[in-house]
Amino acid sequence: MKQLVLAGFNWTYLTNAALITFMVLFVSILFWIFRKESNEVYSEAANMPLLEEGESHESK
Repeated sequence: MKQLVLAGFNWTYLTNAALITFMVLFVSILFWIFRKESNEVYSEAANMPLLEEGESHESK
């Protein structure tokens, strides 16, 4: 069934556009995650499980 549907699919530019769109999105997310300004946010989130109940990261 799937082969029948894909055999009649003539809009190859849509698959190429989707591939390029998702690759750009993926690379953009990687750049967003590994930017220098996010280091403080991630280190704060990494230390959250180690904090006592009611203790905040500012009190250290």
